[in-house]
Amino acid sequence: MMDLAIGNIPMQEYRRLYPMQLALQHGTMFMELEKPWCPCANQKGGDFV
Repeated sequence: MMDLAIGNIPMQEYRRLYPMQLALQHGTMFMELEKPWCPCANQKGGDFV
């Protein structure tokens, strides 16, 4: 059987870490992984652009 794809997941580097108490509040200890959700101001018909 032929391989259709090969997954490659780089290892997470331990840099720019939150202190443990802040990590619990942010939901991650890695600052690079925190991507706060912010709805767009330009909403037309309920779609987010």
